[in-house]
Amino acid sequence: MDIALFMDFELNNPLTYLSKFKKLVKDEGWVLDLFWASDYTKKKRPSVDEKISKANFLIIRKPLTFLSSATIRSKLQEIIRTKKKNLLIMYTFTEFESLGVLNQFLEPFKIQLSELQIIDNTTNQNDTRTVVFHKKNKCFNHKFLFNGVQKVTIPHPHHMYLTKPAKILIRGNPSSEIKDSIYMDTSNLKGSDLIVGAYHESNGKILVLDSTLFLDQYFDYNKKFISNVFHYLAEK
Repeated sequence: MDIALFMDFELNNPLTYLSKFKKLVKDEGWVLDLFWASDYTKKKRPSVDEKISKANFLIIRKPLTFLSSATIRSKLQEIIRTKKKNLLIMYTFTEFESLGVLNQFLEPFKIQLSELQIIDNTTNQNDTRTVVFHKKNKCFNHKFLFNGVQKVTIPHPHHMYLTKPAKILIRGNPSSEIKDSIYMDTSNLKGSDLIVGAYHESNGKILVLDSTLFLDQYFDYNKKFISNVFHYLAEK
């Protein structure tokens, strides 16, 4: 199985802190192709489009430059709608500068991200910013993706807004709440009203998840869930 992973920053090692993620891909016998925003030029575009067409699913990580192009946003939306290609967006709290372009891309799929950080005083000892979402608290909303999964650990999760047909993937624990915001009154946002993962299924499937749950530091806590994510996206 081929996976196309799009990165924005041309790092010496683009999979820094994702070595366990990379090993899982290898152990499953899959192939990970890396692309940069700079690859999607007029000269290189045909070869990139060919690899996209062959990939079983796509991943976007650190998407600011890549999705800043209206042409690329439109192209990806078209691929998902018409060619039934599946997409994982790995987004993290350190990328607020990309929030606008991400939301422009996600708007047709009725998913919108926010800067509202979720904390929890009860799920992870004294670390209120790393939240453990539990099956027993009815946080999970997808039978296949959470098969064999009892909990998912996410550091610095942030709230998302959805409208139908987008669906909640992970919701807050009863004890979850929004960290004080200077931008708006969030007193009505708490518990199961909070959304930290979302999906949209039509011709193609989109998953939006916090990229930190894939990092080496948290990978072992989330390995079964991550494996389920890959197999879900690989399905046609």
